[in-house]
Amino acid sequence: MTTFEILVLGIILMFVSAQCGAKIQKTVKFLYPVDPFTVSLMVVCVLLMYLQDPVEWFWYLPIIAGYVLGFVIVGRTSYVMLRHLQPKIRHSDAAPWVFYHDKNGNVCVQDQSWRQLLKRIFLGVHHYVLCDSDLAPNWIESTRHPFIPRFRVQVMYVEYLSTEEEEVCMRESRRLPKSGEKPKGLYVKQRISYIKAAHGSQVSLAELIADSEALDKANRRIEELEKEIYWLRKEATTVTTSLIGMFIKDNYAKSPLVLALSNRILKLTKKEEKTVKEVTQ
Repeated sequence: MTTFEILVLGIILMFVSAQCGAKIQKTVKFLYPVDPFTVSLMVVCVLLMYLQDPVEWFWYLPIIAGYVLGFVIVGRTSYVMLRHLQPKIRHSDAAPWVFYHDKNGNVCVQDQSWRQLLKRIFLGVHHYVLCDSDLAPNWIESTRHPFIPRFRVQVMYVEYLSTEEEEVCMRESRRLPKSGEKPKGLYVKQRISYIKAAHGSQVSLAELIADSEALDKANRRIEELEKEIYWLRKEATTVTTSLIGMFIKDNYAKSPLVLALSNRILKLTKKEEKTVKEVTQ
């Protein structure tokens, strides 16, 4: 093989690897190539290099270099730097948050951890985010340290940030639970974050002077309302399905297919009511 052929083949390998790296980065939404798929690929490459002669290691260099370049540069995922202000303890914490939308248009964040990534890909469990404003930078920080040039970064200041976990059932067991026992099934913990942007409070000046905890009370009320909105949206799907069923029943009641479906749904409803009655007793 001539030098020109080796060079062309190396460029092709690097290009293909860069496309694979960009595709994986857009899927996992990790800022650094430390996701389980990338780590597994690198481990395989290192093992193959260990089993082969050092002369043949040359072909793995364009593959690894192209993959890393594609992951870091080509498929770069945008993020928002959140800075949580905590005046009471005189502390602020900044961290990058990678936001995206699920298939229903809900705002979610990809935690940079293997567990959360695997739950999203294989189980469809997302980390939802509820915020009182657009999740976009609202401030510019300019920092200069000794021996380091000045750098600017766009951040979003938030004055309230809370993350909670709740158990969601992905698959219920067919066995009836005993009285007072939790139904068996596959339960997964789902995260929900509540964010309040630091864009000014709706608390009046007089109320803030009269009560030093007025701002905290307002923030707690906002959190309660956001939780209520989340559960109402979650229940809206069930209500919409019921309305569609009523519409089909009223307008297409004579259709054989609709009649068959209606009978099936009626049997399932009676079976569910009987099960609930037995469990209650």
